[in-house]
Amino acid sequence: MNTQTALKRCFNYFMDMNHGPGYRDDSCVYYANGSKPVRCAIGCLIPPRFQKQAGEIEGSVISLLRRVPALEEVFADVDRDTLIGMQIAHDEWALNAVSVWMADKDKTTREDFLDHLQNLMCFHENEPA
Repeated sequence: MNTQTALKRCFNYFMDMNHGPGYRDDSCVYYANGSKPVRCAIGCLIPPRFQKQAGEIEGSVISLLRRVPALEEVFADVDRDTLIGMQIAHDEWALNAVSVWMADKDKTTREDFLDHLQNLMCFHENEPA
């Protein structure tokens, strides 16, 4: 997967109105199962075979890649600064929206997050596939 593909997958995942931010038990999560599984901007890109490992890790995406070395290969062609930007934008959305998410699907912060992803896609649109 390259940077543009990662951004598009993340954008498409969160465009689905059933997908809120990856947030559980007062913190952001890469992946968590439950009655309604949740994923973050990075978690929605993690292949199923790594989701259990990733779900147990907290911290930055760089920390995740160090602790699950096989993910280095998955994200080998994805710009690290973009991954970090995706994570930061998601976490800000999650932390701002979590108190009202279930009540009204806070569209302002959701739109800000999706706008951020679209801007990153435009920035990386001329990269080779």
